[in-house]
Amino acid sequence: MLIPGTYRLPARAILRLFLFSLLFSIIPFDSIAQQSLEATSNAGYIQALRQADAYFAQGEYLLSLQEYDKAWVQYPRQKYPEKKIEQLQKILSEPELSKELLSRVISKGDSAFMLKKYKEANAEFYLALKLDPNGAYIREKIAEIAEIYKDPENETRYRIVLIHATKNFERGRYEKSINFYKQALVMKPEEAWLKEKVVSLTSLIEKQHAGMDAYSRKIEDAEDLLEQQQWNEARKAFQAAHDLKPSASLASARLVFIDHLIDVVAHKEEDYNSLLAEAGNHIKVKDYENAVILLTKAQNLNPDASEASAKLKKISHYSLDDNSMVRNYEEAVLNADLLSLAGDWNAALIAYERCKNFLPMMNMCSPG
Repeated sequence: MLIPGTYRLPARAILRLFLFSLLFSIIPFDSIAQQSLEATSNAGYIQALRQADAYFAQGEYLLSLQEYDKAWVQYPRQKYPEKKIEQLQKILSEPELSKELLSRVISKGDSAFMLKKYKEANAEFYLALKLDPNGAYIREKIAEIAEIYKDPENETRYRIVLIHATKNFERGRYEKSINFYKQALVMKPEEAWLKEKVVSLTSLIEKQHAGMDAYSRKIEDAEDLLEQQQWNEARKAFQAAHDLKPSASLASARLVFIDHLIDVVAHKEEDYNSLLAEAGNHIKVKDYENAVILLTKAQNLNPDASEASAKLKKISHYSLDDNSMVRNYEEAVLNADLLSLAGDWNAALIAYERCKNFLPMMNMCSPG
């Protein structure tokens, strides 16, 4: 994970760039790999990811989503920001959290507008638009600000929502695609083709629904809720489908699956908290290596939670004050680089993972 830090390894960085430039000069790679190489040398992309990761660790999910979007729009084929965006969209789809955040950003937007801080107000209302694309008040305020202040960042916001709209359309997520096209229309209401897109996609959804019976519509709604990880709401929807057609096996199977899933989630939370507690004990005695192992397990167990990421960030700062940890880190990265140069990819990946045990948040602990 890319987190801002003050620690620098200029000599190591130079050696690493030399090794990889030599490696890539003799091994052909495709356009995705080319884009990955370009992305890692783009200061704006790296800065956006660092800020996004930092916001995520702090639980500032809406701001984190905004920064991942800024990174992704520069390199849309990069998987890391795309996966983080999908993860955050699921988190922000939780009704109570969404309602709380929406109220907060609208309030901040109103305050900034009253103080004639139009750039800040514009940013807050565009955050609100992510949560409620159909909100009439939000749309009115964005239009009102646009008459007073021309924000240069609006063009980037426009490009971001068009990428989201296209990606969701390609994946058959037509309702999500419509929401993004509606956001684009708020930004550029004069664009007729955007209106046509919304109309055509709405018509497509209506035709699909018209060809479904009540049971199929319930199943489709339930599957959408399941995808958003709204387990309890999905269970109610599948139960309603089951009541309509008790002999159908899909709804019954989904109910069994969700009951099992809810139980697994409950146990996962217990395991997550247990790992955090055990890692805390290791941190107290400055056993950072084992603490990192436990916190990484916790992070993998529940990527949506921020506690493990925050503790890993703190350990990096502790470790930088420990010269032996820095030396071990440098040796681990050098070993991994040499294995990578030799073409022993599996061993190199293991070595890169091991170096994270010393300084887990340093961004050189990854292959390229």
